[in-house]
Amino acid sequence: MESRQEGERSMWREGAAAPSIEALKEKILRRELTFPGVFEHIMRMLLHHPDIVAFGTAKSVAASCDVSNSTFLRLVRYCGYENFPEMRVAFRCYMRRIAKRSTG
Repeated sequence: MESRQEGERSMWREGAAAPSIEALKEKILRRELTFPGVFEHIMRMLLHHPDIVAFGTAKSVAASCDVSNSTFLRLVRYCGYENFPEMRVAFRCYMRRIAKRSTG
């Protein structure tokens, strides 16, 4: 398993399933998950504009957040995802659930 630098460890236990966006938001609200430095800026952007993750590439998301690709990918792992495609699936599912709620 790839090691993470101090301060960039995932807030999720090892071996756990990838978190849903709702689970991430709940941990943020409870202050169980905090984002150091530029990670907070990136997460604010992603949560306000979930479509950039759901329909983008790692490179396009990093560019939208005005950060390097490697910084964005560190955030992906920090959030508990193995890789960007896993995070993208979570954002797509989140957007589907939002769409279902709004259409009844």
